[in-house]
Amino acid sequence: MTSSCKTGCDAEINYKSVWVSNPLDWFEIPMEGDVIHDCPKLKPAPNDQVERQQNWGSGASFTRLKELQGLHATLHDGILEDMVYDYGSQISDFGDLPHDLKMYSKPKLAERLGVRSSKMTKEEFDELPNWQKEVLSHEWGFEPPNLSPEERIAEFWDDITQAMSFLQRCMDICPAPFYVDEYGYSQLELFRILLESKEQYDAAMICHTIQGAIDTAKSQMDVDAHIEVTDRLQKKLDEQRLAKADEGEKAFEQWKSEMISRGMDEKQIQQEVEIEEQLDVERESSEFAQHDSSMKWALALYAKELEKQREESRQDDSLEHHEEQIEVDDTVHKEQSVDDEIFEQIDTEDTRTAIFDFEKDVLRPAVRKQFSSEKEMNEKLKNMKWGAGRRIVGNLFEKAQFHRKKEESEELQAEDPWNVGLLRFLNFSDDVNIVEWPRYIRKSLKEIEFHRHRLMAHPNDYRKVELQHAQKIVSLNIERCKRFFESLEQK
Repeated sequence: MTSSCKTGCDAEINYKSVWVSNPLDWFEIPMEGDVIHDCPKLKPAPNDQVERQQNWGSGASFTRLKELQGLHATLHDGILEDMVYDYGSQISDFGDLPHDLKMYSKPKLAERLGVRSSKMTKEEFDELPNWQKEVLSHEWGFEPPNLSPEERIAEFWDDITQAMSFLQRCMDICPAPFYVDEYGYSQLELFRILLESKEQYDAAMICHTIQGAIDTAKSQMDVDAHIEVTDRLQKKLDEQRLAKADEGEKAFEQWKSEMISRGMDEKQIQQEVEIEEQLDVERESSEFAQHDSSMKWALALYAKELEKQREESRQDDSLEHHEEQIEVDDTVHKEQSVDDEIFEQIDTEDTRTAIFDFEKDVLRPAVRKQFSSEKEMNEKLKNMKWGAGRRIVGNLFEKAQFHRKKEESEELQAEDPWNVGLLRFLNFSDDVNIVEWPRYIRKSLKEIEFHRHRLMAHPNDYRKVELQHAQKIVSLNIERCKRFFESLEQK
């Protein structure tokens, strides 16, 4: 489906959504036909004065370009540069920080951070008054935070999440794949760096591959640098997959012991094993389908850009060498076009209905039955936080009351056939978190929640093959949770 260019020109654009990491992280590539759109309204003028003269009276180009520049300046100055200072690492090296933060000892971390009061020795620091120590520690980072490696990672990833959220906003407002900010970074390159720093190497590879198509289109491909990043990401991805396989084996043994301790017999355990095996197959297939589809699209785009350049000018030796590195199988070129990769608008109503029915008829009643009275449940809700964005605005009891009050003015009010009370006015995530479920059940509930959010937020953004896997994953998890809740009633 085409629409007018978001950044101000008259071109008809098809915005291709490429998903990374979770339902809230994606970027849109503006496609003009089968090539990436390079909006003329985002071309920087030699200087502001010339730019103002050229756009006097309309203001469109000047406003959009300045908005884009301002967003990127805020991202760098307000978030990324603070992280450079806090972690003693350049932005381009953020991908190495998870390893460093895990492995470094406290003295080594102090060295990494540069001990910013650099001329002061440790002995001199110890002799200072306490108030000075606090100032130097807090404001200048004289001592590294007294955190465990796990706490360091969690803190770092919180910062990365904040940066990704802001970058997402930049790309939503001004999707500009050809734009390079004054710090030398494109939007996709920043996404790649941040994803690598979160150890999401498959998604980082997608960003990197599409960036390669853009650099090729601009005749700015640094072949050696591109291949170096590709090799690094692939190595990290392979190591991660091996580590996950080992962790999976250990987790399975722990899970089996837990099930036995809960009184499950061999038949019940075998049922759960079979469901988990089916889920693993579907999860892996779904992940592969999503990643493979995006990669094929990006590689096909590579090929188109290379072909376009062949027609315009003779290729130099370095570009011909790069072409050999990224050559796409002829079958892919012949059988798959960019149009084939556009997200299909297919019916997802059955899956959404199944999730809604499960939430209404199974999950909420199961939560309610964990409390002896409505009063006891409401007291629990009063002790659970209600968050909005990054802020805590109240508790779940207040949240439910708020939504109930909003409904009072509506003609059709929610019925309560299962007598679940205020649970009707809470969302799926709230219902999951109210009760401390066994880990495997909580995992299934969170997986249902994941697909619920994606189907609701972007109902047409599943490719057909992805939807098929998603439907099976949801169905298997619902079956598992139903059986568990039924077993609770029998006790």
